[in-house]
Amino acid sequence: MLFAFHSPRLPFTWSEGHMRLTDLLKQEAEHTYAVTEALIKMVEPKELAWKPTSGRNWMTLGQLVLHCTQACGG
Repeated sequence: MLFAFHSPRLPFTWSEGHMRLTDLLKQEAEHTYAVTEALIKMVEPKELAWKPTSGRNWMTLGQLVLHCTQACGG
């Protein structure tokens, strides 16, 4: 199955601008993981207890990082 798709961060891997769905999904997942990893690396250990003061049922930053790392079976 081939799909025509254009995204600035997903270069075409097939001629005529087509790529397999599995290739598209793999590239999207790799990009998402890279961005998430970069954001997690920015968190200082002293900031893990922080959470927003407004609203209800917010996770602490540490809980959110843990959730992100376990969300895909990690």
